[in-house]
Amino acid sequence: MRLAQKVVNGGSVTDEEIREKCTDHVEKQKWGQLSIVQRASDAQGLGKLLRARLDPRSKEYQEADKQLDDITSRQRKRTPNDRHKLRERALYVQPNDTGASWNRPCKISQD
Repeated sequence: MRLAQKVVNGGSVTDEEIREKCTDHVEKQKWGQLSIVQRASDAQGLGKLLRARLDPRSKEYQEADKQLDDITSRQRKRTPNDRHKLRERALYVQPNDTGASWNRPCKISQD
C-alpha cells in the first residue's frame, strides 16, 4: 500500500517506513513521471508517425497509432532510469561509460 493512501485511510507511517520506501531512486522517478514528451522534425520517422495521426479516419492513423503506442511504452519504461543516471552524473565524479576518462559534474548542462 502506498504510504499516502495509508495515511488517508486513518493510519500512520513511521520514519523507517518512509526511508524504506524512498531508497529506490528509479522507482521515485517513475512516481514523478506524469507525461511523455516526444519531439521530432517532420523528416524523421517519429515526425512522420505524429503527422500520420492528424486524420483519425485514415488507415495510416491506425498503424501510426499502434507504432506510437509501442514507442511511448518503451520510452515510459526507459525514462526513469535515464533520469536517475543523468542525476548521478550531475552529482558525482566517476569514471565515464567507456572508462577512458572521468565524468565531471561541472561539465553537465543544467538543461
